[in-house]
Amino acid sequence: MPIFERLPFLGQSMQRYRFSILLTMLLALMVFSPCALLIRTRTFPELAPLLVMLLFSAVLLSAVFALARQRWTMILAGSLTGGTIVVQAVNIALQLEWLAMLQNVLGSAMLVFALALLLRALFLQQRVTFENIAASLCGYLLLGVLWANIYSMLDHIEPASFVLPTSALMEIAGRPADLEFGSERTSVALYFSYVTLTTLGYGDITPATTPARMFCSLEAIFGQLYLAVLVARLVGLHIAHQSNREPPQSGTPS
Repeated sequence: MPIFERLPFLGQSMQRYRFSILLTMLLALMVFSPCALLIRTRTFPELAPLLVMLLFSAVLLSAVFALARQRWTMILAGSLTGGTIVVQAVNIALQLEWLAMLQNVLGSAMLVFALALLLRALFLQQRVTFENIAASLCGYLLLGVLWANIYSMLDHIEPASFVLPTSALMEIAGRPADLEFGSERTSVALYFSYVTLTTLGYGDITPATTPARMFCSLEAIFGQLYLAVLVARLVGLHIAHQSNREPPQSGTPS
């Protein structure tokens, strides 16, 4: 029995639409994370990293709820999620670079684990449903969040990994622009990640080192492979389901 089914207060509807909930949280992260840049320049700058922490925490907790269906997955996913949230909260108070790096490492580990569980769940499905489609969309968006964390780690290891345009939006309070995921500049990291994932490539932010270029190439490759494989899988399931529903034809046409 999946572990969350033992918690009746969560409700059957939340269980039924768990991937829709995760998709909603991912979209909220994308839509509202740019607000952190605006808050950073206005009256309450200290609320900017807190907003990002709440949004990312909601994504991770929704992923645990949607994907941790066994005790061991619950323990591992819960530990990685809890560790990420605690480290991010401490880093908001202390502002230490190694804490920001640790937060990205833990967050990336959780996202990799969530993607593995999600892909396994998708390939075990035997029919196309609304929740399966929502889960497929979640996987694609989670890839973008994962690579945003990876770019943040690269930027911590080598600050000149990416060349960003000089603008008042990205250079806040005298701090150099970067791709730090988990700070008020999370939306910048997400923007670059999704532009790379979709192979849109505006060119306003460019990788400047060999590791950065390689990870950008890998993200574009993974994005294309994900779409090709998952779309083929969903189409195949739909065709198989429709074939099974059609009544067998009797006799032969004259």
